[in-house]
Amino acid sequence: MDEQAPLSLTPSEIAKGYQLKWATPEEVYHRNILIEKDSWIIRDTAFVKMLMDGKICLPG
Repeated sequence: MDEQAPLSLTPSEIAKGYQLKWATPEEVYHRNILIEKDSWIIRDTAFVKMLMDGKICLPG
């Protein structure tokens, strides 16, 4: 399936000034370590680091 659902931000994400944009794992990691405050950012940053280190691989 090649279709992708439209991306949208939650009201909370909009209030925090978040924006949707494509980024490399390295860009995501380096930006996230500057703003790690919410538990989900810490979790996502750890996941991206595991991708960068080759500890996990995504299908495709």
